[in-house]
Amino acid sequence: MQDKYAHQDVERAAQAHWTARDAYRVTEDAGKKKFYACSMLPYPSGKLHMGHVRNYTINDMLTRQLRMKGYNVLMPMGWDAFGLPAENAAIKNQVPPAKWTYDNIAYMKRQMQAMGLAIDWSREVATCSPDYYHWNQWLFLKMLEKGIAYRKTQVVNWDPVDQTVLANEQVIDGRGWRTGALVEKREIPGYYLNITAYAGELLDHVQIGNPKATLSGWPDKVRLMQENWIGKSEGLRFAFPHQIKDSSGALIGDGKLYVFTTRADTIMGVTFCAVAPEHPLATHAEPHCYDLCEVHAAGLTAPRGWEVVRHEDDPELVRARSSDDLVALADAVREAARPVTARPGAVEAGTGRRGHLRAVPTRG
Repeated sequence: MQDKYAHQDVERAAQAHWTARDAYRVTEDAGKKKFYACSMLPYPSGKLHMGHVRNYTINDMLTRQLRMKGYNVLMPMGWDAFGLPAENAAIKNQVPPAKWTYDNIAYMKRQMQAMGLAIDWSREVATCSPDYYHWNQWLFLKMLEKGIAYRKTQVVNWDPVDQTVLANEQVIDGRGWRTGALVEKREIPGYYLNITAYAGELLDHVQIGNPKATLSGWPDKVRLMQENWIGKSEGLRFAFPHQIKDSSGALIGDGKLYVFTTRADTIMGVTFCAVAPEHPLATHAEPHCYDLCEVHAAGLTAPRGWEVVRHEDDPELVRARSSDDLVALADAVREAARPVTARPGAVEAGTGRRGHLRAVPTRG
C-alpha cells in the first residue's frame, strides 16, 4: 500500500481500463429500460470552465446511478460549433474558422476525457461538420415547404460589432448582450418560424386547470411563466377607415387602419390611434414634416441649432445645442411639471403620471 494517494496514476489506470473495454459504448437492448442523458452541448470556445465541470458532473452521476439500476443509458457528447462566435474569433486571431474550431474541440475533448465522464464518444457530433448540418438544411427546407418557415422583411435588433440580429432577450439596456455595443434598428429580410400556429396547442398542454394539460409534473410557477410567454389575449381586431392616399393616389392599406383591443365595449371612447415608425402611414407622413426627432436610450437627439423653449405662458428661453442639454432640460421639465416644445421640428416633453417624453412632428 502506498503512503500517498497518487490520484493521477489511479485515474490514468482506470480510464485506460474503461477505454480498453469500451465501457460506455451503448447498443440497443430491448430487455432494458432506456434513458437518454444528454446535456446541453458546449460551444468549443477553447477551454472548459467550472460551469462545464459542474454541468457534466451532474449528468455523469445521473448516468452512473441509472446504469446501476439496470437502465440502458446513453450519454452522448457533441459540439455546438457552427455560427458567428467562430467567425468572430477567427477574425480576431487571424486563424481560419475551421482550424480554430477543430483545435478547440480536440483540446476540450481531452479535458472531458481526463474527467472520466461516462460519455459514449462513438456518438460524438460537431454541428460545423457537413455530415451534421446537411440534416439541418434538409429539415429547414421541409419546414419551408410546409409554411412553418417563411421569409419576410421586418425591423430587427442589429448588433454593429457582431454584425448579426439579436432577439429582444439579447438586448440589455439598449446594448448587445455579448459585445455591449449600442443596438441599432434595421429593416432587413430574413427567415422566420411560424411558432404562433402552435400557440393554442402549447397553451392547452401547459395551462394550469386546462383538462387537456399534460405537463402536470412541471412546477406551477414554470407553467405559469410559459402561459404568460404565450400571451394569449381574447379580443377583437377591427379597422378604422381613413382617406389617406399614397403618391400614386391609392388608399394606404386599402383605407383601413387595423387595431386590436381586449375591450371592444370602450371603442366609442377612443381619442387617437398610434402607429409604429415603420407603419406605412408613418412613412407616408415623414416627408411632410420639417424634421423627425429620434428617441434614443440616452435621451432625445435633435438637429443642431434647434431652439428649445418652454410653454408659451412662460417667457423663459432655454437653448439646447446637444443631446446632453436636451436630457438635462427634460429632467428640469419633470421637476417643473410643465411641457416643453422644440421648434422648428418637434420634441415635446410631457409630464404625465409617468413623466414620459414623446416625439411630436409639427409644421413649425
